[in-house]
Amino acid sequence: MGRSITEEINVGKRLGRLLQQYALRIAYAEGKIQLYDEEQQNASARGNGVKTLKATVAKNCWEVYAKNLKTKKEELEKSIREALVGYSTKQRQIWFAYFIENKSSYEIEEEQCINSRAVQRMVASMKEDMDLRFDIKVPNIGEKKFPKFSAKDLAEFLTDKPSEDYIIAVKDLLNYGIVDLDELDFDPDFQGWINSGEDK
Repeated sequence: MGRSITEEINVGKRLGRLLQQYALRIAYAEGKIQLYDEEQQNASARGNGVKTLKATVAKNCWEVYAKNLKTKKEELEKSIREALVGYSTKQRQIWFAYFIENKSSYEIEEEQCINSRAVQRMVASMKEDMDLRFDIKVPNIGEKKFPKFSAKDLAEFLTDKPSEDYIIAVKDLLNYGIVDLDELDFDPDFQGWINSGEDK
């Protein structure tokens, strides 16, 4: 199955890379543990108490680090599996194999005994599931609400041929919040006048 550029931003692939980062750091930490274990044994055999102590402390630190990373990695894997609600056990296995383990449809075909074309169709559907967008309008706190009309529009609606002073006064009323903008937004006469433009 060909891999498109869009997969670089695919959430499934990103989760796979995150788990890979955990695995690499765990492997690194375990290597450091072995290194400091050797340092500890060597220093102890030579009777160097200070180096033995330093190596022991360093080894213990790396052991705690590796243990914490393993716990976090397991928690992430569990969360991912729990998040795959709506998928059958077989679909979850395919999802994990493709997005997390980075296996091709042909490798999955051999493991799961499912035709590679069926695997490709499943993966395509799963990609669509992850591409769903939920547009939520977040309120802009502190943002000033401006009317969809000008002070001149309102002045002309209220009186015929308003003077400049009258328009300025209406503008001040709008700026200071004295005029209820919500009321005007839902006033059928005013909105009808604004939309028709017949009396302007």
